[in-house]
Order: sequence, then structure tokens, then C-alpha cells
Amino acid sequence: MKTILFTDRLGAHSIWSLLDSIAEELIKKGNKVIYCRFDDGLQGSPRVVPNGVILYDIKVPQKKRPWDLFKQHREFSKALSSVLQNYSVDVIHTNFAIPSISARIVASKCSVPYIVSTQHELYQSMSLHLRIGLRLTQHLVDHIFYISNEVKKSFTSKIFTDTDKSSIIYNGIDIDNLRENIPKNFFRLPLINKEQEIHIVCVGRMVPVKGQRILLEVLPEILKQYPNCRVTLIGSGPDEENLQQLAKSLDITKHVTFTGWIERSLAMSIISTSDLMVIPSSQEGFGLVLAEAMALEVPVVCSDIPVFREVIGSKSAINNALFEVMNVADLAEKVLNLLADEMLKQQLVKDGFDRVVNTFTQEKMVESYLNIYSKLDKK
Repeated sequence: MKTILFTDRLGAHSIWSLLDSIAEELIKKGNKVIYCRFDDGLQGSPRVVPNGVILYDIKVPQKKRPWDLFKQHREFSKALSSVLQNYSVDVIHTNFAIPSISARIVASKCSVPYIVSTQHELYQSMSLHLRIGLRLTQHLVDHIFYISNEVKKSFTSKIFTDTDKSSIIYNGIDIDNLRENIPKNFFRLPLINKEQEIHIVCVGRMVPVKGQRILLEVLPEILKQYPNCRVTLIGSGPDEENLQQLAKSLDITKHVTFTGWIERSLAMSIISTSDLMVIPSSQEGFGLVLAEAMALEVPVVCSDIPVFREVIGSKSAINNALFEVMNVADLAEKVLNLLADEMLKQQLVKDGFDRVVNTFTQEKMVESYLNIYSKLDKK
């Protein structure tokens, strides 16, 4: 029996949902699994952990001033060190720069045999001190996982890594479980006339890089042709108030719903019954919600960034689903063209679902991680 410890921020729900599937398989095979979650009091509601997981939520001070970051990592490091001293941990698997940097150092000091990290974010998307921290602790890591080719490229262009010590493992989706969120007997009606209600959904943390602003700016153009169109923005964040003010200034508030943070199952249910998902991000490491929409057989229009091309695949129809980053006119054209072309929508849906089934399954992801853990143990 081996002991594997996972660590990330308490509120990183998408990441924990992926780690849960790995943890469940490890426990099924007789291993011990520990979660250490970094909790600064700003992470929202915690996820329920799988049966058998040993849980430690490590509370740290909130970051109100720059030097509070040091206090956070000092408290986290102290608590993590205590956990590692109480258990004979064989592998520590860290995620994101925070708390990965501190976790790498502590694990090394506590002589954990193997340290592995998953890089979810693009190297250039992080602040300078986090990039420096990752570079300085890189030598402590036995294996690095990248969630896409784009993330790997962003790191290997700055941090030289041994290819034998790195892997690309795509995020995996439990397709059957995800599709349980589709309401029974739901059927997406074809668009017969322009008076029909059209529901567009957009999911993501409300920060400028996620691009919700451009979707709101394009809505008046869509309303000219489809007056009963409505948009649901799922998520919360520092830009939420600004987006609400923008909707008011554009006189589209009655067509826009802000849900705030909601449970994942409810978010997936809303996505599954929408007519179209728009993902206007200018920067992503993977874009899990894109793959989830594809698995739910929802037509998607997304920004033309390299990682979205990597996720969506190379079928000829994909150019009809990609718009130039932050280009309002191009987004309007792609949305209106897709709404007007039922055959194109069906082709995109089919291609998207096939892509997920062939490339982004939970089984493939879990098997890939477990294979690396096993190889490390045989060294």
C-alpha cells in the first residue's frame, strides 16, 4: 500500500473534481489518499471528498497586503510539514503555483520519496514572483504533468526540463456522470423562426481575461435578429459588478442573468439545456468547460486561441466555431451564422462529442497518472 498526498487551493473545484477520480481509483486499489487544501477564507464552499480520503484543510491568513503572502506560505508549510511527519507519504502531487511552491520545498525537507506537479496554467499568465518560485523549485520535482501542449510549450520555452521527467496528460471527463445533469426527456429544438427564445450560456470566473465583456457587447447585435435571445453568465469574481454596469449601459439587463457561483451540477444542467455556449477567453491552459460542453453535445463558439484548437480538434467544421480574440464583429458573425445553420450545428456537436470520447475521458486521464506513479516507484 502506498500513500499519496494531493494539495491545491480549497476552492479549486474543477481541479479537485479531476483529482477525486484519481483518488477513488487509488483507494480502490488499496492505497491511502490524503488531501491538504490551502484555505485562505476566500475560497468559497469546499467540495465533498470521496469516501476514504483523509482530509486536512489548512487555514492561512487572508492576503490583504503583499507581505501577507509570506505569512500564508509559512502557515501552510508548517501545517503540511506536520501532516507529512504523521504519515509515511510516498508521493506528493502538487497543483498550481500556490500552494505548489511551498509544498515542493516542504516535501523535499521531509524527504518525501517522490514529488510530482501538474501545471494547469500558462507560464506567462502568472505573476513574476510565482514564475520565480516555480523556477527555483523545479529541481525538486521528479515528474511534471502539463494539461496541454500549449502549457508545456509555455514552460519549456522558459524552464528547461528533462523530457523523461514530463508528460502531457489531458484533463479527463466522466462522460456518463456529466450527462446525468441533462434533464430527462430534454430535446434541443431546432431554430425554426427568429421569434424563438434562444439561450446562450457563458461560464467562467469574472475577470477580464475570461472575456465576458465581449459577449455582452455583441448581444445588442444578436438581439436585432433574435429579439428573444437571453444570456446566462455563470460564475463570480472581481469583474462582476463592472459587467452588470455594462449590461445596464447597453440596455440589455432584461436579457442577461448573472447566477453568481452555483453548484457544479446546476451549472452543467444549465449548460446542457442551452442553445449555444460562448467561451470568449483570451488565455487558458486547457479550457475544461469547453470539453464539458462538447461532452454535453452543446454547440460552442470560442475564441481562436491555440489551446482551444488543441481541445476542439482538427475537423474542417471547427473554423466556423472560432472567432478572433476580442473581435466583436467576428463573434457576432460566428454566432449568427451558427444559429442560422442547423446542419452546421449538428456537425459541430457530433465532432465535439466524438473528440471527447476519443481523447478526454476520465479513464484515460486516471490511467496515465497511475502509470507515472507506478514508474516512479520502480526507479
